[in-house]
Amino acid sequence: MKIIKLTMLTLLVLLNACAFTDYKEKEKYISKTTQQEGKKISISIMTVGGDGKLVGHIKNGFGMETADIKIPVSINELIQDSLQQECAKFGYKIADDAPNRLLAKINQIELEFSNEKGKAGYYSVCDLQVYFKTENKLFERNIVENDKIDSYWFVTAREGVENLYNTVNKCVNLTVQAIEKKVAE
Repeated sequence: MKIIKLTMLTLLVLLNACAFTDYKEKEKYISKTTQQEGKKISISIMTVGGDGKLVGHIKNGFGMETADIKIPVSINELIQDSLQQECAKFGYKIADDAPNRLLAKINQIELEFSNEKGKAGYYSVCDLQVYFKTENKLFERNIVENDKIDSYWFVTAREGVENLYNTVNKCVNLTVQAIEKKVAE
């Protein structure tokens, strides 16, 4: 009986060991897109306070935070880079003197551990308050995108971060689509 208890305790410690180690993502999710000649836009990001690389926490089965999840660049850089690349895809050239100005205020970029109905996973949120100004128009919109990845078995922090990157990409794409619609009016 003592051997079974000792074995169970050892397994429990080994299985929970990874939950106490901070996860630091090593790769950016974005590859650089070449800028095109055409419409010009300037992009500014309102600064997020706190630890700019922290996007979430690893939690144990009881819901207690046991480690941090960090990305390789600050959240501001993540949004700035992704907006620049998405604008380039839509034919914009990034320039400080552009008549089109985009200001993005980051309300929330977060990766939240979820454990419900026997499934563990991550819920990701990207919430941007977007202000866009052309020579004669002003546009303001709150753009929110969220997604969830879960499994009955196991979801790693890496999979959670990839889910967050996909959520940011969708949010930024919606932002630039909204800008394109406003410019076309």
